[in-house]
Amino acid sequence: RHEAERVFADKLTTNDDKILFDTQLAVCTKYIVDTAEIELDNASDMASHGPRSPALSIRSGTSRSSKPPRKILNKSSRNDINKQEILSAEDILERCLQPIHFVDFLRDDQYDEDGVLVQEAPKIYEPGGSIDALRQRAIEFLHNYNDEKVFAARKMNLVLFNDALKHLIRISRVLGMRRGNMLLVGVGGSGKQCLTRLAAYMARHDLFEIGLTKAYNINSFLDD
Repeated sequence: RHEAERVFADKLTTNDDKILFDTQLAVCTKYIVDTAEIELDNASDMASHGPRSPALSIRSGTSRSSKPPRKILNKSSRNDINKQEILSAEDILERCLQPIHFVDFLRDDQYDEDGVLVQEAPKIYEPGGSIDALRQRAIEFLHNYNDEKVFAARKMNLVLFNDALKHLIRISRVLGMRRGNMLLVGVGGSGKQCLTRLAAYMARHDLFEIGLTKAYNINSFLDD
C-alpha cells in the first residue's frame, strides 16, 4: 500500500485525482483482506471435514453473514496460546488502512570510545513509526546540519509541519533509489530547496547546484 502511494499518488497533481486514488486503493485493500478471509475459511473447512464438492463449498450471502467473524492468529505468538493476538478481518483491514511511512534514516552511526566513527549508519528501508517520531528524527538531522561549519553560511530554520515532513520523506526515498530522480514543482519559497538540502544531508550525498545566469547555455550545462 505504501509503495503504491509513492509510485502512483505522488505523481498526481489534483486533489480530485488523489481522492479517487485513495478510494480505489481502499477498495482494493478490502478486497484482498476479504479474499484472504475466504481462503482461510475454506482451508479450515477442508481440515475439519475433508474436501467438499464445489457446489457445497459455495456459501450464500445469508449463510456467510451468519457466521462469526473469522479470527486470525498472529504467527509471532502462535506457540503461546496465552499470548496469542486474535485478529478479525475488520482488525486487519483497519491496520492496512492506517497511514504508514517507510524511511531509511532511523539507524545511528557507530562510534568507538574515543568518538571516532567506526561504521556509518546502514540504510535500511523500514517502517518509520508515527509521524511525530519521524519529525523528531528529522529535527535531529536539521540541528546537526546547522551545527556543521561547512554549512554555516546556509543554516536552515525549518518548521517541519506534516506536509513538509511528508515531502521530505518522499525526497529522501527517491534519493535512496538507484538513479533516483524527481522534479519538484511549486511556488517560490515553498521549501523545495531546503527540503532537498536536508534530504541530501540525511543521505550523505554531495549537493551540486547549477548557477543560472543570462549567459548560461547548453555548453555551460555540459560543463556542469
